[in-house]
Amino acid sequence: MRLVFTPLGWEDHRYWQATDKGVLAGCLSRRIDEEHRIVLPGRNER
Repeated sequence: MRLVFTPLGWEDHRYWQATDKGVLAGCLSRRIDEEHRIVLPGRNER
């Protein structure tokens, strides 16, 4: 699959990457299937 961004979409994507690094910090993320993921509050300990 190839993702193609409009110039404004790419700008938004870059902004999100730069400013939201800690959004999922401290959360537990698990894949449900190939398309979906569930994110729960908590610590990701293995």
